[in-house]
Amino acid sequence: KYIYVIEPKFWLGYIFGNEEDEKWLLNDGNGTIYVENPLRNTRFKIKVLANVLGISNDNFVNMVCIADCGKIKEVNIKDNTCKVLGEKETLSYILEKEKHARINVYKSEEIERIASKLYDYHKASLEDKAYYQKHKNKY
Repeated sequence: KYIYVIEPKFWLGYIFGNEEDEKWLLNDGNGTIYVENPLRNTRFKIKVLANVLGISNDNFVNMVCIADCGKIKEVNIKDNTCKVLGEKETLSYILEKEKHARINVYKSEEIERIASKLYDYHKASLEDKAYYQKHKNKY
């Protein structure tokens, strides 16, 4: 019922951040480093995909999946279209979201159309880096 844009992260340590921060903190016990905020990356990808597919941003779910070796200590998110979850929570969240969704019951033809457009976009961006850059520069 949705298109899930999932950014996987294999971070060791405790993660702190806010949805709008440019960088998050990662403390691995030996010190603290700054890491890119993955929600900003997925938000950008959603804008590009919505444009390429010709569908609304509302059809996407912005997710970050942290491998279980990382611990989400404090990540503040107000936007209910974004989620930062541990590895074990991700599947149950998706199943629950799908169960209670009130939009987008995609027909198989629509899924095929979306998959075909995604494939064409991916193939074109691999063959021509300027193609990807053109979409990237819009945002």
